[in-house]
Amino acid sequence: MRIELASRYLPRLTSWHVRRILNWISPADLRGLEYIRLIDLEPEDPEASILPAFLRGFTHNGRYLKKDLAEPPRILLYTQDLYLGIPSILKWTQVATLRIAFTLAHEVGHHVIATRGYIHDPTERYKPWGAVADPFEENMANAYALDVLRKMYKRWDYRVGRWLTFLLSEFFYGKGIQYHLDGKYQRAASSHFYAYMLNSDNHGAGRAYREDMNKLVAESPHSLTPQFDTQRPKRSRRLVQSGKSR
Repeated sequence: MRIELASRYLPRLTSWHVRRILNWISPADLRGLEYIRLIDLEPEDPEASILPAFLRGFTHNGRYLKKDLAEPPRILLYTQDLYLGIPSILKWTQVATLRIAFTLAHEVGHHVIATRGYIHDPTERYKPWGAVADPFEENMANAYALDVLRKMYKRWDYRVGRWLTFLLSEFFYGKGIQYHLDGKYQRAASSHFYAYMLNSDNHGAGRAYREDMNKLVAESPHSLTPQFDTQRPKRSRRLVQSGKSR
């Protein structure tokens, strides 16, 4: 599999993680996929280069693009968002590998659906490919990604990486609570956002993030309200909304 380095943020490190992850994905599922391209940010979102992710309320982690007139099927990975919340010392570890693995496998899941027509069962039915994501397809791509992660968890070092990820999520969650109590709502929102990005099952962090943002909007309605719009339908992102990810 060809990996194109078009990112200035940790391109070689991300390529190394991707190579490790590809060992856990069936070559048959990658058939027809031309390349994986690493870029910094989602080019179609003007706010991505202006606002930090925690003020946007979501991250752009990756995207699968089907064959078009210009290029063959390919996957884009957005390196700046993929490492959010991971301390520098852990960006070389299984913590980062697992974070990238979920996104990469999710996008491969879209490729499998596009080429084979289903993930687990031929009776699966999907809406036509379009600008608005099909919720069922997103759920099935997640299921595919979780299948890949479960295989990775059979190795002890990836189990340690998962454990460290949960600990890091709880650390940011607790830190965010203290910032909130101190009235430092922007720092609280950032910490709770990282906690949720690291572990989407940390629903307390998701709810706390919303509370932090409500405080920020109340304090600065004119500067934050137009930016804090988590209702826009957009493919290939991770969203904090009422403690849930979609």
